[in-house]
Amino acid sequence: MMRANPGWTTDFQPSSIRAWLKSLGLIAYDGGHVDLTEQGRRWAERIHWTPEALPALEPEVIETEPPALVAEPVTLVSLPSVQVILSGVQEAGTFPRELVAQLHSGLWSHRRRHFAVLTGLSGSGKTLLARAYARAITTTDAGGEVLTLPVHPGWHDPGALLGYVNPLRGETYVRTPFLEFLQRAVAVPAAPYVAVLDEMNLSHPEQYMAPLLSAMETG
Repeated sequence: MMRANPGWTTDFQPSSIRAWLKSLGLIAYDGGHVDLTEQGRRWAERIHWTPEALPALEPEVIETEPPALVAEPVTLVSLPSVQVILSGVQEAGTFPRELVAQLHSGLWSHRRRHFAVLTGLSGSGKTLLARAYARAITTTDAGGEVLTLPVHPGWHDPGALLGYVNPLRGETYVRTPFLEFLQRAVAVPAAPYVAVLDEMNLSHPEQYMAPLLSAMETG
């Protein structure tokens, strides 16, 4: 099997195939020798051709000098001080300072993935905390930097967030408030923009958020 697949440089894959064939009852393996079972021989008799082998891999060319690394440009987001954020959240409700500090640290510990999931009992103040934190870190009072979006149970694809082609007029695209919010955020990369997806557990996040989750992972 390894001669037919030159890319296999270890016996991991052949061993997996051997275990699979054993579980199907096609081979008997005692740890040192492999034999076809009666059922395995019946299947083998049906093969009247020689399996093809993949072409050998070209030898890998090793660079004598590593290529120069190009730093990815990163736009730093301008945030208020932690004390200002804590004070702003406390104006909206009585939340433990440690809880607010954990939310703040979790959101900004990675330079690209600013995403948090708040869990708790219904009515415990998750939406209030998220909105209060969002207002505390935004830099203007215009209100356009914070978007609260209620998730619906019927969100089974990204169209609810990112829009979709009009099925009746194929040349037009239906824009959503979230898409327009993203465009405003992209235009001002140094300003914090916060989207609060309320009741996101009502649908499957991996369905309607797939492009966003992928973008956060891959950049």
